Amino acid sequence: MADFLFACWDGVRHDAARVTGDGKVYLTSLGLVTSIGANIEENWSSLLAGKSGVRAIKRFDASRYPNATCCAIAQVPEVSFHCAHPLDDASRILLVAMTEALGDRVEERVDAPVFLGTTLGGMDNACHFFRDSLARGVTADNLPLLKDYIPYMQARHLQKQFGFRRAPQIVSNACSSSANAVGLAWLALRSGRTERAVAAGYDIVSEFVFGGFNALRLVTPDVCRPFDPERQGMMLGDGAGVMVLETARSAKAAGRQPIAELRAYASSVEAYHVTKPHPEGEGAWAVMRDCLAVAALPPEEVSSVNAHATGTPQNDLMEAKAISRLFACNPQVTITANKGAIGHTLGAAGIVEGIFSALSIRDQVVPPTVHTRCALPELATGTLVIGTPKKDRVEHVLSTSFGFGGTNAALLFSRSDYA
Repeated sequence: MADFLFACWDGVRHDAARVTGDGKVYLTSLGLVTSIGANIEENWSSLLAGKSGVRAIKRFDASRYPNATCCAIAQVPEVSFHCAHPLDDASRILLVAMTEALGDRVEERVDAPVFLGTTLGGMDNACHFFRDSLARGVTADNLPLLKDYIPYMQARHLQKQFGFRRAPQIVSNACSSSANAVGLAWLALRSGRTERAVAAGYDIVSEFVFGGFNALRLVTPDVCRPFDPERQGMMLGDGAGVMVLETARSAKAAGRQPIAELRAYASSVEAYHVTKPHPEGEGAWAVMRDCLAVAALPPEEVSSVNAHATGTPQNDLMEAKAISRLFACNPQVTITANKGAIGHTLGAAGIVEGIFSALSIRDQVVPPTVHTRCALPELATGTLVIGTPKKDRVEHVLSTSFGFGGTNAALLFSRSDYA
């Protein structure tokens, strides 16, 4: 895989991928924008406080839907970026998150490969084009809206704004998109052919997405309650997250202290059904098992699981079964889920929740599962953290992502032994 990716970046064929040095990959910088915060620390403090980003939808007219709310960013930030066509909100939040992650050391990262996870790119602009073209036909006024639609354009914006020398690689495989983007960055570093890599994920709530999930009858009529017996569905949300990953040699040379180690990654496609997961959680269990196997870490040593947990009846039930099966030998494991607070950020979910997993290790605390009142009986092992954060010894956090079509991914974050 890494061999193929480097052939894509450099346009030449390389020898088989190899791990050099100690093979360890560290998170050294982060950027995050969601409905509960405009940066890393604001998001983290809001999550620990149990805040929720649920608010009325203003991006489009949602009055015909049973629940016209989502976890939308209250005020989409303006960005200092010159563009000849209208920028989609997705582009704006991605640029803001990338700016935070790169900080004032952009020049150090311009040679880094960039992996960009999303489901739909600039879909809100495309929805506005569709509505306007139906009413007035295709015009010189609405046609530019399509120019920020496909994810290729967000990749171009990053190159223009930050000077990345390689075109970002787009990963678009449903709700595991950015988890796989992070995984590909991990593979790139493990190959030994780059010292640093950048992974990002972004998505916003567009009318197309909101209408689609309502048509599937997956949207909650009130709030998202992950793993709650009374859960009624998912809540969509806006989000963009960025991770800068480096080898120990790169971090030491720059004088950066790692936030956490990204220890392992696994992915799979179970292809059980177009939209629903295997009812017994076979794919979820297998990808979590495989991720731990990559790290040579037994389930007994995992401190916490940051679950995908969308709040839908089928997803949460199968994931509860998968977690209970894998961690039956580890009753001390803590479990949390972030979507009650930030909603389901779709293609951004994997990296956003991976960032929260890393911060959990940094601060030795597990955030609460917002809106959840009690745990499913099928979550038969461990402790679901609800109500208040749980101060704990957090050494290893397993973060999961599951998407339509059975696209599964798992990331393992560990406490850094960097010295």
